[in-house]
Amino acid sequence: MWMLGRDPRLRPTVTAVVFCEGEVSLAALRQRLERAARVVPRLRQCVVGGASPLSTPSWATDPRFVLAHHLRLTDLGGNAPRSAVEELAAANAVQPFDRSRPLWDVTLVRGLEGPECAVIFRAHHALTDGVGGASMMLEIFDVDGRPDPVSQPPAANRALTGTRAARTDPAAAAHSMGRMLGSVARATRSPDPGTPQRPRRSGALPTFASLSAEIEPLRLAARREGGTINDAFITGVVLGIRAHHQQAGRATKSLRISVPVNTRSEPGHQGNSFVPVPVELHVGNLSAHQIMNEVHNRVVAARAQASNGITEWLAGAGRLMPASISMELVTAITRSIDLTASNIPASPLALQLCGRPVQALIPFGPLSGTGLNVSLASLAGVGHIGVVIDPDVVADGPGLVAHIRTGLQAVIEGP
Repeated sequence: MWMLGRDPRLRPTVTAVVFCEGEVSLAALRQRLERAARVVPRLRQCVVGGASPLSTPSWATDPRFVLAHHLRLTDLGGNAPRSAVEELAAANAVQPFDRSRPLWDVTLVRGLEGPECAVIFRAHHALTDGVGGASMMLEIFDVDGRPDPVSQPPAANRALTGTRAARTDPAAAAHSMGRMLGSVARATRSPDPGTPQRPRRSGALPTFASLSAEIEPLRLAARREGGTINDAFITGVVLGIRAHHQQAGRATKSLRISVPVNTRSEPGHQGNSFVPVPVELHVGNLSAHQIMNEVHNRVVAARAQASNGITEWLAGAGRLMPASISMELVTAITRSIDLTASNIPASPLALQLCGRPVQALIPFGPLSGTGLNVSLASLAGVGHIGVVIDPDVVADGPGLVAHIRTGLQAVIEGP
């Protein structure tokens, strides 16, 4: 992730947009962030080392840490819609981080229509992933409006810096290596006529959009098929993509999806602990029922592939490659991916930020060379879905979002 940040085409920025009822005090937000930076050491750390291919970058506390470098205030002038905040978040997402400082920032946005404000959280993917980021953000939010007691830094330190010995089964690892190399080969081969062609990116600003879905109906729909909320979510998105292609006169036989697999052995681990596994879904004229079964079986296999420790070996092998070769390999793989889909459990309870009720918490994942990223964060029974679109790949962004909404509804309604 640290290496990918050097290429604007692959820049791995994780964004979350929070809408709050009423106005959040800048002073109160500053105080909450100061507290979070004490509780979560990674927020005060920057990356050091890694100058040569054989050296591994590491984290070190920034002796010059000043919160003012990471907190901003923006006023949109009044009566600005939520879409204006999403446009601002998209513009922020493509901006590089100062690589000599901790890799995150927060923007308080005022001047919206209605009695609300927004807060944009932005972090480099080297800092954390979606699950770890949600855990970090919960150090800033309150469940009942009262700040929790400050956690003990040693516990947070252990969660971030503790190392886990890889429990690798050599036979399973060898089998997984063959499957993974096969996945890479399939991902980088020329697509068949039923797979949409991917143009090269021109560097256009990505499109951020959002929608929502009730979690319980998704859960019930998944239960009917013996699946999970994640299966129902991905199925709805796939149905939306297929319908969007059909409306444009393109048949879709298969879609290549990148599924981030959480590899945490401890739920409280707040760092970066996931494996992106490519999955090829054969969708064709399948029903929603058939697609959900296909998604479930493929994702289960992907999780098994990611759990046998082969990723540590691959990470070490990747560091031995010249940067130019490894970057081109990553670019070739990501350009073949049609969709990255992430499901992030944020909080089962309602949250407040500095005493203001949180109305929505919307995740926006990085494109990192792909054409589409759709992420879901569940908060108090509502799934807030962030859609990030490369306009060079999808010309009609609003149309695609509408089709995804319809696809999710089709999953909920069932046969």
